[in-house]
Amino acid sequence: DVLALPDCGYEDLYRRVVEKSKRSNMSYVVGRLKELHRYLVNAYAAPEVDWSEIFDGESCVDIDAGIVSIHEFNSALNLLLTDNVFEKRQKYIHAFVLIIAYRFGLRTGEIFRLTVDDVIINGNSIIVYVRNSTFGYTKSDNSIRQIPLVREINKRELEVIERWIAHIETYASNYGLSSLLSEKSSTKELLERGRVVTRVVEALRSSTGDMNIRLRHLRHS
Repeated sequence: DVLALPDCGYEDLYRRVVEKSKRSNMSYVVGRLKELHRYLVNAYAAPEVDWSEIFDGESCVDIDAGIVSIHEFNSALNLLLTDNVFEKRQKYIHAFVLIIAYRFGLRTGEIFRLTVDDVIINGNSIIVYVRNSTFGYTKSDNSIRQIPLVREINKRELEVIERWIAHIETYASNYGLSSLLSEKSSTKELLERGRVVTRVVEALRSSTGDMNIRLRHLRHS
């Protein structure tokens, strides 16, 4: 039932439609999806969506600048790492996405394009490269960048990142170009993005008490 989808569910559905479109038609398709969703919002009280999470060419029009504090971030991270519903691998996936989004301010699409070679660790220093890969392209050359870790990362966060990359390297052939968020059966097959993001957002909403919090708010924090 489409009307029963959460906001992240709509975003995942619309993103898939856009990604199936020809590159030259993507903006047109996004425009038609916006018209459809506006109808669903007005007629059926569907939740608003963040179009910047659906198509990199879109900016978020919301004026809110939700902030997630370090205490709330740590609370969400703890929820994800101690979640008994998921197996250990899935817990680390959720935690990795949360940490990269919070510490480096990446968009969802940028996180899911990361390869092993895009995260450079030197002691407590980490640099993340945002660039084109076989898993997607940046919206422009200006979007290609390297992002150093500005604030000191704690031991638990560093452990999550190091363990997750080590896990990928254990079974990835040509691992440098392998996705950091792939299915265990194949490093060429990306994880279901919608499910991952939905769980991370659930943890953030639980830790902040704000049911309107989104992954993009981590970029303001």
